[in-house]
Formats: sequence, C-alpha cells, structure tokens
Amino acid sequence: MFIARFVTGLRVFGALLAGGSGLPWRTFLFFNAVGAIVWATSIAVAGYLLGQSWATLERWIGRTGGLALAAVIVVGVWLALRARGQQKNLQT
Repeated sequence: MFIARFVTGLRVFGALLAGGSGLPWRTFLFFNAVGAIVWATSIAVAGYLLGQSWATLERWIGRTGGLALAAVIVVGVWLALRARGQQKNLQT
C-alpha cells in the first residue's frame, strides 16, 4: 500500500488488491496512512522547490509521463496477448 501511493493508477486499485489478498484492515490503514503522508509531503516539497521553474517541471513530468504511458501500453498489449493465448489453449 505504501508503494501504491506513488504509482499512478495503482493508487486507485491498491485498496482492491489489498482487500482481495486478505490484508488485515489495521495493516492496510497503517501503510495507507503513512504512504499518504509521505506522498503528500513529497509532492508539496517538489512543488515548493520547482514552483519557480515551471519549464523544468514541465520537461521532467513530460518525459516521465511519456515513459510511463509507453510502459502501460506495452504491458497492456502483453497481458491481452497472453490472455488471448490462454483462452485459445482452453478451447482446444
């Protein structure tokens, strides 16, 4: 849960995955709260430090966002092809 706070998309599904895996609610609450505090603090500090240099921040986020999008597309295509292959194996 702590790491999920820092990964876009996983932040949303982390709670579902934790519940599905049977993570005790107290453990979930602890790591979710600590992750939220660290995430919010790091975003606030980054905003403060980079607030005066919007161009630098835009370049940094732009590259990271593009790489993350490419990684998501590659993994999504791989998972879709894998699922399709498994489905074909079940039909034969």
